Parts: sequence; C-alpha cells; structure tokens
Amino acid sequence: VIRDGKLQPSALIAHEAGDRTAEEKAFLDANKTEKNMHLLKSVAKRTAHNAPLKAISASTADGLGEYKRSGMGGINSIGTPLVPVVMVEFKDKDFLSTTTPEKMMRYYNEAGYHDEPGCVGSVKDFFESQSRGMFVPTFEVIGPIKVNHSYAYYGRDEKTAELVRDVVKEAKAQNISFDKFKNAKTGHVELICLFYAGRGQATEDPNKPGYENYIWPQEQDINETIEGIPFNSYFVGNELNYYGTLMGMGVFCHEFGHAFGLPDFYNTDPSVTLSRNPFGYWSIMDAGPYVNNANAPIGYTAYERSYLGWLKIKELTSPQTVKLDPVSNRNGELAAIVRSTRNRAEYFILENRTSDTWYPKAYKERRANGYETFTFGDGLMLSHFAYTKGTWETNSVNTVDSKMRAYIIPADDEQLNYSAHKENLFGVEKKNIDKLTFYDGLTVNNAIQGIEVNADGTILFGYRQQPNAIENISETTTENAGDGYYYDLQGRRVLNPTRGIYIHNGKKIVVK
Repeated sequence: VIRDGKLQPSALIAHEAGDRTAEEKAFLDANKTEKNMHLLKSVAKRTAHNAPLKAISASTADGLGEYKRSGMGGINSIGTPLVPVVMVEFKDKDFLSTTTPEKMMRYYNEAGYHDEPGCVGSVKDFFESQSRGMFVPTFEVIGPIKVNHSYAYYGRDEKTAELVRDVVKEAKAQNISFDKFKNAKTGHVELICLFYAGRGQATEDPNKPGYENYIWPQEQDINETIEGIPFNSYFVGNELNYYGTLMGMGVFCHEFGHAFGLPDFYNTDPSVTLSRNPFGYWSIMDAGPYVNNANAPIGYTAYERSYLGWLKIKELTSPQTVKLDPVSNRNGELAAIVRSTRNRAEYFILENRTSDTWYPKAYKERRANGYETFTFGDGLMLSHFAYTKGTWETNSVNTVDSKMRAYIIPADDEQLNYSAHKENLFGVEKKNIDKLTFYDGLTVNNAIQGIEVNADGTILFGYRQQPNAIENISETTTENAGDGYYYDLQGRRVLNPTRGIYIHNGKKIVVK
C-alpha cells in the first residue's frame, strides 16, 4: 500500500500478475497501487533532495502575504520580466530533432499552446492566469549551447552550479549577452533557466542502470557574478520525460514557485511518515505539477496567490452570508479566511475550486495501454495553515505529523494518496462544516452552513449563522478594553466595546 508517498506493508502476500487471486486484484485496484508507483518514485526522489535551497519566508508576519506586494524569492512575483531560457547540449547528448528553439519559444510563450496531450496553454499563459495579470513573463530561448563535458559529468547531484557557470561562459564566447535580462533596479539577472537535452533524474526509475548520473531538475539561489553578470537564481530542467517524450511544464512551474519564495508542501523529511498527504494534486507545491502527466499543472491555491501578492482574501469576523466567485472572475473574491483570535498566523482558508482552464473538472494519467480519467469536480476547498517563519525558512512545513502546517481538510476525510477527487471538496455531498479547531484548542462551532455550488460557478454559504458559534471559552475575568479583537456572546466582532460581557483572546471578560 502507498501511504504518504511511501510503501507500507499490507496483509496480503505478493504474487506475479498471472498468479494473483481475485482478492489481490481487487486490493490493487482499490488502492491504486500500480497507478501511483511512477509518481511515488518521483516524489520519493524529490523528498531526498529536500535540503533548503534558500531562506523562504512570507512578506508578512502572518505568512499570508500582502496584496500587490511581491513574494520574497529570487525573482519578483509582480512584473513583466524577460527571462532567459538556454537550451543546453552536452558533448555526448543533443536534443531530439523535434526539440527546436522555435518549438520551445511556442512552449513557453504561445497563447493557447496545446501541442502535447492534455496541454491547455503555455508557461506564460499559466502565470498570467494565476497572477490575474500581475506577473506576465516573456521567455527568450537561447541556443542550443553545447558544453565541453559529458551529460554524466554534471550528474550525481554535485555539479549543477558548475553547469550554470559553464553555460554562461560558453554563451559569452559566442557573443551572447545577458544584459537585457537584468532587473532595471538591481542590475541583476533574477533567474536563468537551463533546459538541458535528455532525461532528468526526478522522472526516471531509480532502478535504471546509470540512474545516479542523471541531472536532477531544480531551482536554487546562486547569488553569484558569472562572467561579469550577477545572477540571483537558476533553474535547470530536462527535455524528456519517463516515456521519452517532451517533458511537461509542471515541474518547471513548481520550481518557479520556489524562485518566487514558496516552500514545498509535501513531506520533505524522508525519515518521517505522515498519516496523510498534505495537498496531493490540489497544490502545485505538492503533487500538483504532475496533473495531466505534467502537461497542464494544477493552478495555484488561494494561499499561494495571496503569498505572492496576487490575491486579497476576505477575512470573516462576524456572522454573514458569503459568496465566493469562480477563478474565471479576475476581479472577484474567490476565497475567505477565518483566523484564530489568539494567533493571527493560524487560519483556515475557504476557496472556490470550481473548474476552469488550470483547474480541470477531470484529468488524465498515462498508462501502458492508454490513459485513465479521474475527476476533480467543483466545490469548496478547506485548508488549514499555521505559519512560522522558521518552518518556512527551512522548507519543513509538513514534517511533524501531529502539527502539519499547511494542508487540505478533505470533506470525505480521505487520506490523500498523491491524488485528488471531487469528494474532497465541500458542497459536493457534505454541505456543512461543523467546526473549525485551531491548534491551541480554540474552536469555532457551527462554522459553515448550507454550502451551495451554483451553475454560474459561484459558491454560497453561511458563516456562523447559528447560535453557540464559539466554544472553549476560559474563565471570566475583568479588564479594561484593550487593543485586541472583542466579540459579543453571539460571536460578532465589536470594534469599540462598551460596558458588558465579551470574548477577548479566548476568555470571557467584563468591560467596565
């Protein structure tokens, strides 16, 4: 059985395919074991490369970011940068004849690009859509440039930075200038992308001979001046996938998230086994890059958008009817947040996940004999975040099973297995969220009622519109009105409390 990206023993004894009983076949089908093996290998290998690539933290103390304020990564998440993509060949490995600079210019930039199965747009399309037009990159393809060493020379996870230096040096020898890629304010090239010929380690079978010689696709800060040009960060990614066809854009978009300053949301500690997968396919910073065989990665969550300055999330503090707009409405409110009254860095986010271009209602995964279809569906996604600067900086967000700090709460209580399906969303079958419980024990009762997913893509629900909306209130104390948040006994926020009984910092108090 595969749980949290790791193989766990079952009660059945394994047999060759031709000798399996009906019970064994049913078990494999139910647990989707064969379906998940290839993804398991990719995620397991990615977990082994979990050393923090940079100090990642949010632009605000609560971890949510601020609307129209860039993330803290090597590249600004707001703007219209020109990004270099260098096609790299090796002494012993060239690109396929079909992988041309013209083809890759389209792959990165062409509106509506759809050459590969499942493709719904180019890399530029993806970021323009996810940022609501606030980050619109243009990718300029350079090369191919051939380096003097073999492919394997740069493998074994040791010489990726050396590859970057060699490529820049060879480009300079060919009179290729990187000056036009510099940030106008800093004079630095924020990100250089290397697209290298051949396969990559992340999508290959670890049991394959020579596996250790493959280059691992990655993004890292380098903060180094090479041939007179200061570079902030680099990305290296492979031409071909496991099947020997053009690698989809999913991993590129995931690693670009790191360049923005986002952490990984999957478990990055190989010594730890989590009881559940944090996001599965619901987040591009988890297994989402692999949707549609990585040809159409999942769109950003509301948290990820807010973190990068692309979205303002409405905060719920009093009983009300809430309407969330679909992703297609670029000016709409697509998410709402419920904070702990004791810790502003802990909160639940409710977001509209009705289908759109980068949020498919269904997706396909490649099989040996064709493709299998799975269903995302439409509904309300509930996720829980408990931000601390330290866990984000060390890229260890979800390495403690008893206190995961970023994860989806599935409506069906499913333990996600690097997947996603419609029953994970509220409003599909489950119409209410009975309670929201924070790590310090504070509980919001009767939190969400009457979730309705409408034909126009909007989602409606009631927030705390039933009595007894707050529990776990501590002993009664007496104090003067302070600067914190006050709530009346119906759970409604009061900005300027007069005399009476209120709830403040989880305690029932008397204001005189």
